[in-house]
Amino acid sequence: DFREEVWVSDGTLAGTHVLKEIVEGYDHPSPAGFTVINDHLYFFARDPVVGNTFYVSDGTSEGTTILYDMDDLYAGQI
Repeated sequence: DFREEVWVSDGTLAGTHVLKEIVEGYDHPSPAGFTVINDHLYFFARDPVVGNTFYVSDGTSEGTTILYDMDDLYAGQI
């Protein structure tokens, strides 16, 4: 499985998995712009319906949520 998602790993094959399917049923959200602040990961991903979306994650699937829906605003300008 080589989808364009955010992956986590403990350094082993068995401990490597997709953090969360960012956009259900969409294999190319192209997550980028990864930044860690205070033990939280911030990143952008592409949703085919709404455009660029800004996410925050605490490293768990449940703790990975949309922080801001930017519509078609260019993520690199933020």
